[in-house]
Amino acid sequence: MSISMDPNKMSVVDIIRAVALREGVPFDAAYKFAWIESKLDPKAVSPAGAVGVFQVMKGALDDVNRFYGTKNGVQFTMADMTNAASNVLVGVQYMKISARYANVPVSDVATMYMAYNIGAGNLRKLRAGQLTDKSLLAAVSAQGFGAPDVYAANVAKKIASISVA
Repeated sequence: MSISMDPNKMSVVDIIRAVALREGVPFDAAYKFAWIESKLDPKAVSPAGAVGVFQVMKGALDDVNRFYGTKNGVQFTMADMTNAASNVLVGVQYMKISARYANVPVSDVATMYMAYNIGAGNLRKLRAGQLTDKSLLAAVSAQGFGAPDVYAANVAKKIASISVA
């Protein structure tokens, strides 16, 4: 089910601004996050199957549907993620879920970015030295997540270089 913003009448930046305001997320955090994920490209598709502006994956979509779908009766599908407005809504809501479970403010984009990408529970385990899943450890290492503080500093530098529209 797509939401009712028409991406043909609104720019992606306008959609991010409207959704961030509605969801209580700082616009600059949502904008920078979307820029890191896709450079604001609503048609972006990763080799892993992540879709749209916020590069939404099936697992993230399922989490958003479980948490928010029960509150508002809306259930999104992966096909909906090609709609920029729906993708941004799911992405911003998943930012909030990730931040909550990683126990960081949504405005802490660098740490929240790690939680969004590897899962907040896995981030907690990684920080505690308790991440034992070998395939996930390999993926975490390949993405530069092996040292959370170093990774967060690198993402923070990248974030600082992004100018907000």
